[in-house]
Amino acid sequence: MSFPDAELILMGVEEPRCLIHAPNESVDPTEIERMALVEALFLHHYADRAGS
Repeated sequence: MSFPDAELILMGVEEPRCLIHAPNESVDPTEIERMALVEALFLHHYADRAGS
């Protein structure tokens, strides 16, 4: 099955020397934890609704 209109989000943590977005980019690790929690809660809620 394909989903040509699907929107994607890519998240991850890279080693600081990668500088994948900007030379001075910095992310607070607690922000990453919160983003992961929100994504998990969203997917759980979405799965519950899709199964109804």
